[in-house]
Amino acid sequence: STAAWLRSARPTRCQSVSDNELEELVRDDAEEARKFGIVDDRDVKRYINLKFFLGPAFPQGPNFPWALPILKIESLSAAHRIDLLWHQVNIG
Repeated sequence: STAAWLRSARPTRCQSVSDNELEELVRDDAEEARKFGIVDDRDVKRYINLKFFLGPAFPQGPNFPWALPILKIESLSAAHRIDLLWHQVNIG
């Protein structure tokens, strides 16, 4: 499951979260991804990983003014938009 993968990928962030809470976060984040047209399982998992890495304020929070404009570029594939988001995180 995505929750199990996330727990192995981000053990420090997940240590205080129960399995049920993590499953709920994954469901909520997957639904949020779909609202941005991110529907492929791999892309959804990458979005969830990014959101979990950056925290619950992503993508709307004031620390991420670049996120929503990237997510709303309809001319780019979901995979490309997520690549751009990760690029922003890596150069930020």
